[in-house]
Amino acid sequence: YCVDPADPSSAVWQYDTGAPIHSSPVVDILGRVYFGSDDGFLYCLNPDGSLLWSYDFGVPVDSSPSLDSYGFVYITVGHELFVFDEWVPDPRAPESSCDCPAKVTSPLIPVTWVSRDNKSGVKSVSLWYRYSSGGVWGSWTDSQLVGYAETGTFDFVPTAEGIYEFYTIAEDYAGNVEEAPASADCSCLYNTAYPESSCTSPEYDNAMPIPVHFTSNAVNGIFQTVLWYRYNGGAWTCSGQAKQAAEGTIYFGVNLGDGTYDFYSVAVDAIGNEEPRPTAGTEPDTTTIYDTIRPVSSCWLAVDGDYTPESTIPVQFRAHDGLSGLNQTVLYYRLGSGGAWIDSGLSSSESEGTFNFDTSATGEGKYEFTTVSEDNAGNVETVPGGPEATVIFDTVAPVSVASVSAQYTNSFPIVVSFTASDAGTGLVSVELWVSLDGGAFVNTGLSSTESWGTFNYMPATLTDGTFR
Repeated sequence: YCVDPADPSSAVWQYDTGAPIHSSPVVDILGRVYFGSDDGFLYCLNPDGSLLWSYDFGVPVDSSPSLDSYGFVYITVGHELFVFDEWVPDPRAPESSCDCPAKVTSPLIPVTWVSRDNKSGVKSVSLWYRYSSGGVWGSWTDSQLVGYAETGTFDFVPTAEGIYEFYTIAEDYAGNVEEAPASADCSCLYNTAYPESSCTSPEYDNAMPIPVHFTSNAVNGIFQTVLWYRYNGGAWTCSGQAKQAAEGTIYFGVNLGDGTYDFYSVAVDAIGNEEPRPTAGTEPDTTTIYDTIRPVSSCWLAVDGDYTPESTIPVQFRAHDGLSGLNQTVLYYRLGSGGAWIDSGLSSSESEGTFNFDTSATGEGKYEFTTVSEDNAGNVETVPGGPEATVIFDTVAPVSVASVSAQYTNSFPIVVSFTASDAGTGLVSVELWVSLDGGAFVNTGLSSTESWGTFNYMPATLTDGTFR
Protein backbone atom coordinates (compact mmCIF):
# COMPACT_ATOMS: atom_id res chain seq x y z
CA TYR A 1 0.00 0.00 0.00
CA CYS A 2 0.98 3.62 -0.63
CA VAL A 3 -0.61 6.01 1.87
CA ASP A 4 -0.55 9.81 1.78
CA PRO A 5 0.38 11.05 5.29
CA ALA A 6 -1.92 14.01 4.75
CA ASP A 7 -4.88 11.64 4.28
CA PRO A 8 -4.14 8.28 5.89
CA SER A 9 -7.78 7.19 5.76
CA SER A 10 -7.37 5.59 2.34
CA ALA A 11 -4.54 4.24 0.16
CA VAL A 12 -3.21 6.20 -2.79
CA TRP A 13 -2.61 2.92 -4.52
CA GLN A 14 -2.06 -0.76 -3.74
CA TYR A 15 -0.36 -3.65 -5.52
CA ASP A 16 -1.35 -7.31 -5.11
CA THR A 17 1.37 -9.98 -5.60
CA GLY A 18 -0.91 -12.91 -4.97
CA ALA A 19 1.14 -14.14 -2.02
CA PRO A 20 2.12 -12.84 1.42
CA ILE A 21 4.76 -10.09 1.59
CA HIS A 22 7.27 -10.30 4.45
CA SER A 23 9.83 -7.94 2.83
CA SER A 24 9.95 -4.26 3.75
CA PRO A 25 9.95 -1.95 0.71
CA VAL A 26 12.68 0.57 -0.13
CA VAL A 27 12.28 3.65 -2.33
CA ASP A 28 14.93 5.20 -4.59
CA ILE A 29 15.42 8.90 -5.35
CA LEU A 30 12.96 8.67 -8.25
CA GLY A 31 10.17 7.29 -6.04
CA ARG A 32 10.41 3.74 -7.34
CA VAL A 33 9.54 1.00 -4.83
CA TYR A 34 11.48 -2.30 -4.41
CA PHE A 35 10.24 -5.30 -2.37
CA GLY A 36 10.10 -9.09 -2.39
CA SER A 37 7.15 -11.50 -2.13
CA ASP A 38 6.55 -15.11 -1.14
CA ASP A 39 5.46 -15.72 -4.74
CA GLY A 40 9.23 -15.79 -5.55
CA PHE A 41 9.49 -12.38 -7.28
CA LEU A 42 11.45 -9.20 -6.61
CA TYR A 43 9.25 -6.29 -7.70
CA CYS A 44 10.03 -2.74 -8.84
CA LEU A 45 6.97 -0.44 -9.00
CA ASN A 46 6.68 3.00 -10.52
CA PRO A 47 5.76 5.91 -8.22
CA ASP A 48 2.11 5.50 -9.30
CA GLY A 49 2.05 1.83 -8.17
CA SER A 50 2.29 0.27 -11.64
CA LEU A 51 4.77 -2.52 -12.27
CA LEU A 52 8.08 -1.41 -13.77
CA TRP A 53 9.77 -4.79 -13.67
CA SER A 54 9.98 -8.02 -11.64
CA TYR A 55 12.50 -10.83 -11.29
CA ASP A 56 11.53 -14.45 -10.59
CA PHE A 57 13.81 -16.20 -8.06
CA GLY A 58 11.55 -19.27 -7.87
CA VAL A 59 11.61 -19.28 -4.08
CA PRO A 60 9.95 -16.95 -1.58
CA VAL A 61 11.74 -13.59 -1.23
CA ASP A 62 11.31 -12.53 2.37
CA SER A 63 14.38 -10.31 2.81
CA SER A 64 14.26 -6.56 2.29
CA PRO A 65 16.27 -5.05 -0.60
CA SER A 66 18.90 -2.29 -0.13
CA LEU A 67 19.97 0.55 -2.41
CA ASP A 68 23.33 2.37 -2.66
CA SER A 69 23.93 5.91 -3.84
CA TYR A 70 24.98 4.68 -7.28
CA GLY A 71 21.55 3.07 -8.02
CA PHE A 72 22.43 -0.59 -7.41
CA VAL A 73 19.81 -2.85 -5.75
CA TYR A 74 21.06 -5.52 -3.30
CA ILE A 75 18.99 -8.46 -1.96
CA THR A 76 19.72 -11.82 -0.36
CA VAL A 77 17.75 -14.87 -1.43
CA GLY A 78 18.58 -18.17 0.19
CA HIS A 79 22.37 -18.35 0.52
CA GLU A 80 23.16 -15.82 -2.23
CA LEU A 81 23.44 -12.05 -2.61
CA PHE A 82 22.03 -10.60 -5.81
CA VAL A 83 22.85 -7.18 -7.25
CA PHE A 84 20.67 -5.39 -9.83
CA ASP A 85 21.88 -2.44 -11.85
CA GLU A 86 18.72 -0.43 -11.90
CA TRP A 87 20.02 2.79 -13.53
CA VAL A 88 19.10 6.04 -11.96
CA PRO A 89 20.65 9.47 -12.61
CA ASP A 90 24.27 9.23 -11.38
CA PRO A 91 24.48 11.04 -8.02
CA ARG A 92 28.30 11.11 -7.71
CA ALA A 93 31.03 12.85 -9.65
CA PRO A 94 33.83 10.75 -11.14
CA GLU A 95 37.35 10.71 -9.72
CA SER A 96 40.69 11.18 -11.46
CA SER A 97 44.38 11.82 -10.82
CA CYS A 98 47.53 12.22 -12.85
CA ASP A 99 51.28 11.63 -12.66
CA CYS A 100 54.32 13.00 -14.50
CA PRO A 101 58.15 12.81 -14.41
CA ALA A 102 59.92 15.02 -11.89
CA LYS A 103 62.17 16.60 -14.55
CA VAL A 104 62.35 16.87 -18.33
CA THR A 105 64.84 18.60 -20.60
CA SER A 106 62.88 18.20 -23.85
CA PRO A 107 59.86 20.43 -24.59
CA LEU A 108 57.22 17.76 -23.88
CA ILE A 109 55.90 16.60 -20.52
CA PRO A 110 54.02 13.27 -20.56
CA VAL A 111 51.17 13.42 -18.03
CA THR A 112 49.45 10.08 -17.41
CA TRP A 113 45.91 10.07 -16.02
CA VAL A 114 43.61 7.48 -14.44
CA SER A 115 39.90 7.96 -13.69
CA ARG A 116 36.84 6.01 -12.59
CA ASP A 117 33.09 6.38 -12.23
CA ASN A 118 31.00 3.67 -10.57
CA LYS A 119 27.73 4.43 -12.33
CA SER A 120 27.34 6.22 -15.62
CA GLY A 121 31.02 5.98 -16.59
CA VAL A 122 33.75 8.48 -17.40
CA LYS A 123 32.96 10.64 -20.36
CA SER A 124 36.09 12.85 -20.45
CA VAL A 125 39.16 13.94 -18.49
CA SER A 126 40.69 17.43 -18.89
CA LEU A 127 44.21 18.52 -17.85
CA TRP A 128 44.83 21.68 -15.82
CA TYR A 129 48.21 23.23 -15.00
CA ARG A 130 49.97 26.16 -13.39
CA TYR A 131 53.54 27.46 -13.89
CA SER A 132 56.27 28.88 -11.65
CA SER A 133 59.62 30.48 -12.39
CA GLY A 134 61.76 31.83 -9.58
CA GLY A 135 59.20 30.87 -6.94
CA VAL A 136 56.28 32.94 -8.33
CA TRP A 137 53.24 30.83 -9.26
CA GLY A 138 50.70 31.66 -11.95
CA SER A 139 47.00 30.78 -11.82
CA TRP A 140 45.51 27.39 -12.69
CA THR A 141 44.82 27.16 -16.44
CA ASP A 142 42.90 24.73 -18.63
CA SER A 143 45.45 23.13 -20.95
CA GLN A 144 42.70 22.37 -23.52
CA LEU A 145 43.93 18.77 -23.52
CA VAL A 146 41.02 16.31 -23.11
CA GLY A 147 41.03 12.53 -22.87
CA TYR A 148 38.06 10.30 -23.60
CA ALA A 149 39.05 7.16 -21.73
CA GLU A 150 39.48 6.07 -18.14
CA THR A 151 43.28 6.15 -18.51
CA GLY A 152 45.78 7.61 -20.95
CA THR A 153 48.61 10.10 -21.40
CA PHE A 154 48.52 13.80 -22.26
CA ASP A 155 51.47 15.23 -24.23
CA PHE A 156 51.79 18.62 -22.56
CA VAL A 157 54.03 21.14 -24.35
CA PRO A 158 55.56 23.68 -21.90
CA THR A 159 55.84 27.26 -23.07
CA ALA A 160 58.81 28.28 -20.89
CA GLU A 161 61.35 26.76 -18.55
CA GLY A 162 60.22 26.36 -14.97
CA ILE A 163 58.08 24.16 -12.73
CA TYR A 164 54.70 22.92 -13.95
CA GLU A 165 52.05 21.49 -11.62
CA PHE A 166 49.11 19.43 -12.91
CA TYR A 167 45.75 18.02 -11.90
CA THR A 168 42.86 16.50 -13.86
CA ILE A 169 39.09 17.04 -13.79
CA ALA A 170 36.82 14.22 -14.95
CA GLU A 171 33.19 14.34 -16.18
CA ASP A 172 30.78 11.38 -16.35
CA TYR A 173 27.94 10.64 -18.74
CA ALA A 174 25.43 11.83 -16.16
CA GLY A 175 26.97 15.30 -16.37
CA ASN A 176 28.70 15.16 -12.97
CA VAL A 177 31.99 17.11 -12.97
CA GLU A 178 34.80 16.39 -10.52
CA GLU A 179 35.78 19.28 -8.26
CA ALA A 180 39.30 20.70 -8.58
CA PRO A 181 41.61 19.22 -5.92
CA ALA A 182 43.11 21.34 -3.14
CA SER A 183 46.65 20.67 -4.40
CA ALA A 184 48.38 19.43 -7.53
CA ASP A 185 48.53 15.75 -8.37
CA CYS A 186 52.10 16.03 -9.70
CA SER A 187 54.79 18.52 -10.72
CA CYS A 188 57.57 18.56 -13.30
CA LEU A 189 60.65 20.72 -13.78
CA TYR A 190 61.29 21.71 -17.38
CA ASN A 191 64.75 23.14 -17.90
CA THR A 192 67.22 22.84 -20.75
CA ALA A 193 69.96 24.97 -19.21
CA TYR A 194 71.71 23.70 -16.10
CA PRO A 195 73.27 26.22 -13.70
CA GLU A 196 77.03 26.71 -13.82
CA SER A 197 79.58 27.54 -11.16
CA SER A 198 83.31 27.63 -10.49
CA CYS A 199 85.52 28.22 -7.48
CA THR A 200 89.02 29.35 -6.58
CA SER A 201 91.23 28.76 -3.55
CA PRO A 202 94.78 29.63 -2.49
CA GLU A 203 97.42 27.47 -4.13
CA TYR A 204 98.95 26.84 -0.70
CA ASP A 205 97.67 27.15 2.85
CA ASN A 206 98.90 26.19 6.31
CA ALA A 207 95.79 26.74 8.43
CA MET A 208 92.20 25.54 8.42
CA PRO A 209 89.66 26.57 7.30
CA ILE A 210 90.68 27.03 3.67
CA PRO A 211 88.77 29.91 1.99
CA VAL A 212 87.12 28.77 -1.27
CA HIS A 213 85.54 31.57 -3.30
CA PHE A 214 82.76 30.63 -5.72
CA THR A 215 80.68 32.27 -8.44
CA SER A 216 77.49 30.76 -9.89
CA ASN A 217 74.93 31.68 -12.51
CA ALA A 218 71.63 30.25 -13.78
CA VAL A 219 68.78 31.34 -16.02
CA ASN A 220 66.30 30.78 -13.21
CA GLY A 221 68.42 32.28 -10.45
CA ILE A 222 70.64 30.52 -7.92
CA PHE A 223 69.21 28.74 -4.90
CA GLN A 224 72.51 27.55 -3.41
CA THR A 225 76.07 26.54 -4.24
CA VAL A 226 77.47 23.36 -2.68
CA LEU A 227 81.18 22.65 -2.19
CA TRP A 228 82.64 19.23 -3.08
CA TYR A 229 86.23 18.11 -2.37
CA ARG A 230 88.64 15.24 -2.75
CA TYR A 231 91.76 14.53 -0.70
CA ASN A 232 95.04 13.35 -2.24
CA GLY A 233 93.32 12.24 -5.45
CA GLY A 234 90.66 10.10 -3.72
CA ALA A 235 86.92 10.05 -4.32
CA TRP A 236 84.86 13.21 -4.64
CA THR A 237 82.92 13.94 -1.46
CA CYS A 238 80.26 16.49 -0.63
CA SER A 239 81.61 18.75 2.11
CA GLY A 240 78.14 19.44 3.46
CA GLN A 241 78.94 23.14 3.18
CA ALA A 242 76.81 25.41 0.99
CA LYS A 243 75.74 29.01 0.63
CA GLN A 244 72.48 30.36 -0.70
CA ALA A 245 74.12 32.93 -2.92
CA ALA A 246 75.42 33.36 -6.45
CA GLU A 247 78.82 34.47 -5.17
CA GLY A 248 80.65 34.18 -1.89
CA THR A 249 83.24 32.30 0.12
CA ILE A 250 82.86 28.91 1.75
CA TYR A 251 85.39 28.21 4.50
CA PHE A 252 86.34 24.56 4.10
CA GLY A 253 87.12 22.95 7.45
CA VAL A 254 87.27 19.18 6.85
CA ASN A 255 90.82 18.59 8.10
CA LEU A 256 92.12 15.23 6.90
CA GLY A 257 95.74 16.24 7.45
CA ASP A 258 98.46 17.73 5.29
CA GLY A 259 98.02 16.97 1.61
CA THR A 260 96.38 18.03 -1.63
CA TYR A 261 92.76 19.21 -1.54
CA ASP A 262 90.83 19.52 -4.82
CA PHE A 263 87.61 21.55 -4.86
CA TYR A 264 84.55 21.63 -7.14
CA SER A 265 81.39 23.70 -6.79
CA VAL A 266 77.89 22.50 -7.70
CA ALA A 267 75.14 25.09 -8.22
CA VAL A 268 71.42 24.51 -7.68
CA ASP A 269 69.06 26.97 -9.34
CA ALA A 270 65.85 28.43 -7.97
CA ILE A 271 63.66 25.78 -9.60
CA GLY A 272 65.66 22.84 -8.30
CA ASN A 273 67.87 22.13 -11.31
CA GLU A 274 71.32 20.98 -10.20
CA GLU A 275 74.65 21.33 -11.97
CA PRO A 276 76.16 17.88 -12.65
CA ARG A 277 78.08 16.58 -9.65
CA PRO A 278 81.77 15.65 -10.02
CA THR A 279 82.65 12.06 -10.92
CA ALA A 280 85.91 10.14 -10.93
CA GLY A 281 87.11 11.78 -14.15
CA THR A 282 86.07 15.33 -13.26
CA GLU A 283 88.87 17.88 -13.13
CA PRO A 284 88.80 20.17 -10.07
CA ASP A 285 87.93 23.85 -10.28
CA THR A 286 90.83 24.62 -7.95
CA THR A 287 93.49 22.89 -5.83
CA THR A 288 95.09 23.83 -2.52
CA ILE A 289 98.16 22.16 -1.01
CA TYR A 290 97.63 22.14 2.74
CA ASP A 291 101.01 22.12 4.49
CA THR A 292 101.69 22.71 8.19
CA ILE A 293 105.27 21.34 8.35
CA ARG A 294 108.12 23.86 8.49
CA PRO A 295 110.91 23.59 5.91
CA VAL A 296 114.54 22.95 6.97
CA SER A 297 117.83 24.45 5.82
CA SER A 298 121.53 24.61 6.68
CA CYS A 299 124.56 26.62 5.65
CA TRP A 300 128.34 26.41 5.74
CA LEU A 301 131.37 28.47 4.62
CA ALA A 302 132.87 28.02 1.20
CA VAL A 303 136.34 29.09 2.50
CA ASP A 304 139.18 27.16 4.07
CA GLY A 305 139.83 27.72 7.71
CA ASP A 306 138.23 29.97 10.26
CA TYR A 307 139.61 33.22 8.88
CA THR A 308 139.36 35.18 5.68
CA PRO A 309 140.89 38.42 4.46
CA GLU A 310 138.34 38.66 1.63
CA SER A 311 135.63 41.26 2.03
CA THR A 312 133.11 38.97 0.29
CA ILE A 313 132.35 35.84 2.29
CA PRO A 314 130.80 32.95 0.30
CA VAL A 315 128.18 31.08 2.35
CA GLN A 316 126.75 27.91 0.81
CA PHE A 317 123.27 26.63 1.74
CA ARG A 318 120.85 23.78 1.19
CA ALA A 319 117.07 23.78 1.94
CA HIS A 320 114.18 21.31 1.71
CA ASP A 321 110.37 21.20 1.96
CA GLY A 322 108.46 17.99 1.36
CA LEU A 323 104.99 19.25 0.34
CA SER A 324 104.26 22.79 -0.77
CA GLY A 325 107.83 23.50 -1.88
CA LEU A 326 110.28 26.23 -1.02
CA ASN A 327 109.38 29.86 -1.39
CA GLN A 328 112.68 31.33 -0.21
CA THR A 329 115.72 30.85 1.98
CA VAL A 330 117.13 33.95 3.73
CA LEU A 331 120.68 34.40 5.04
CA TYR A 332 120.97 35.89 8.54
CA TYR A 333 124.16 37.05 10.24
CA ARG A 334 125.43 38.58 13.42
CA LEU A 335 128.74 40.31 14.13
CA GLY A 336 130.52 39.09 17.21
CA SER A 337 129.33 36.29 19.45
CA GLY A 338 125.62 36.25 20.31
CA GLY A 339 123.13 39.05 19.89
CA ALA A 340 120.16 39.31 17.57
CA TRP A 341 120.17 37.80 14.11
CA ILE A 342 120.13 40.35 11.27
CA ASP A 343 118.58 39.80 7.84
CA SER A 344 121.40 40.04 5.35
CA GLY A 345 119.06 41.02 2.54
CA LEU A 346 120.20 37.94 0.62
CA SER A 347 117.59 35.33 -0.30
CA SER A 348 117.08 32.57 -2.84
CA SER A 349 114.15 30.47 -4.10
CA GLU A 350 116.47 27.60 -5.02
CA SER A 351 116.96 24.51 -2.92
CA GLU A 352 120.75 25.06 -2.80
CA GLY A 353 123.30 27.64 -3.76
CA THR A 354 125.75 30.25 -2.47
CA PHE A 355 125.17 33.61 -0.81
CA ASN A 356 128.03 36.11 -1.31
CA PHE A 357 127.95 38.18 1.86
CA ASP A 358 129.53 41.64 1.46
CA THR A 359 131.30 42.97 4.56
CA SER A 360 132.05 46.41 3.16
CA ALA A 361 129.26 48.02 5.14
CA THR A 362 129.86 46.12 8.39
CA GLY A 363 133.67 45.88 8.56
CA GLU A 364 135.98 43.38 10.15
CA GLY A 365 135.15 40.98 12.90
CA LYS A 366 133.75 37.59 13.74
CA TYR A 367 130.76 36.73 11.56
CA GLU A 368 128.17 34.08 12.45
CA PHE A 369 125.70 32.87 9.84
CA THR A 370 122.44 30.90 9.73
CA THR A 371 119.69 30.38 7.17
CA VAL A 372 115.90 30.43 7.59
CA SER A 373 113.59 28.94 4.92
CA GLU A 374 109.93 29.63 4.19
CA ASP A 375 107.71 27.30 2.14
CA ASN A 376 104.92 28.19 -0.29
CA ALA A 377 102.29 27.55 2.39
CA GLY A 378 103.80 30.25 4.60
CA ASN A 379 105.49 27.94 7.12
CA VAL A 380 108.73 29.51 8.37
CA GLU A 381 111.65 27.52 9.70
CA THR A 382 112.43 28.09 13.35
CA VAL A 383 115.48 30.33 13.72
CA PRO A 384 118.26 28.28 15.33
CA GLY A 385 119.78 29.51 18.56
CA GLY A 386 123.42 29.08 17.54
CA PRO A 387 125.29 29.76 14.32
CA GLU A 388 125.64 27.20 11.55
CA ALA A 389 128.82 28.79 10.19
CA THR A 390 131.46 31.13 11.67
CA VAL A 391 134.38 33.03 10.13
CA ILE A 392 136.65 35.90 11.19
CA PHE A 393 137.17 38.59 8.60
CA ASP A 394 140.51 40.43 9.10
CA THR A 395 142.39 42.69 6.61
CA VAL A 396 144.88 44.47 9.00
CA ALA A 397 148.35 42.89 9.20
CA PRO A 398 149.88 42.23 12.63
CA VAL A 399 152.87 44.30 13.83
CA SER A 400 156.15 43.15 15.36
CA VAL A 401 159.50 44.68 16.53
CA ALA A 402 162.91 43.01 16.73
CA SER A 403 165.76 44.38 18.86
CA VAL A 404 169.30 43.43 19.99
CA SER A 405 170.95 44.34 23.27
CA ALA A 406 174.21 45.70 21.66
CA GLN A 407 175.15 47.13 18.33
CA TYR A 408 178.38 45.12 18.23
CA THR A 409 179.29 41.57 19.05
CA ASN A 410 182.18 39.23 18.43
CA SER A 411 180.39 36.00 19.06
CA PHE A 412 177.44 33.95 17.80
CA PRO A 413 174.56 33.35 18.21
CA ILE A 414 173.11 36.81 18.09
CA VAL A 415 170.25 37.16 20.62
CA VAL A 416 167.30 38.97 19.01
CA SER A 417 164.37 40.01 21.20
CA PHE A 418 160.88 40.50 19.67
CA THR A 419 157.39 41.69 20.48
CA ALA A 420 154.36 41.20 18.23
CA SER A 421 150.63 41.99 18.31
CA ASP A 422 147.45 41.69 16.18
CA ALA A 423 144.20 43.55 16.91
CA GLY A 424 142.06 41.34 14.70
CA THR A 425 142.34 37.61 14.35
CA GLY A 426 145.32 37.22 16.67
CA LEU A 427 148.87 35.99 16.06
CA VAL A 428 149.62 32.74 14.35
CA SER A 429 153.39 33.04 14.26
CA VAL A 430 156.35 35.44 14.43
CA GLU A 431 159.22 34.76 12.02
CA LEU A 432 162.77 36.11 12.14
CA TRP A 433 164.15 37.46 8.87
CA VAL A 434 167.74 38.78 8.35
CA SER A 435 169.66 40.99 5.89
CA LEU A 436 173.52 40.82 5.67
CA ASP A 437 175.38 43.97 4.69
CA GLY A 438 172.32 45.63 3.11
CA GLY A 439 171.32 42.60 1.06
CA ALA A 440 167.85 41.18 0.70
CA PHE A 441 165.98 39.91 3.75
CA VAL A 442 165.70 36.14 3.96
CA ASN A 443 163.80 33.89 6.33
CA THR A 444 166.08 32.54 8.99
CA GLY A 445 163.76 29.62 9.63
CA LEU A 446 163.29 30.72 13.22
CA SER A 447 159.67 31.31 14.35
CA SER A 448 157.56 31.54 17.47
CA THR A 449 153.82 31.44 18.27
CA GLU A 450 154.30 33.76 21.21
CA SER A 451 153.70 37.49 21.18
CA TRP A 452 157.14 38.20 22.69
CA GLY A 453 160.41 36.36 23.25
CA THR A 454 163.94 35.91 21.84
CA PHE A 455 165.50 34.20 18.85
CA ASN A 456 169.11 32.87 18.95
CA TYR A 457 170.31 33.56 15.43
CA MET A 458 173.26 31.51 14.12
CA PRO A 459 174.24 32.32 10.54
CA ALA A 460 174.95 29.40 8.21
CA THR A 461 178.36 30.88 7.43
CA LEU A 462 180.24 32.44 10.31
CA THR A 463 181.38 35.72 8.83
CA ASP A 464 181.84 39.29 9.88
CA GLY A 465 179.31 41.85 8.71
CA THR A 466 176.36 44.00 9.51
CA PHE A 467 173.29 41.97 10.42
CA ARG A 468 169.86 43.59 10.41
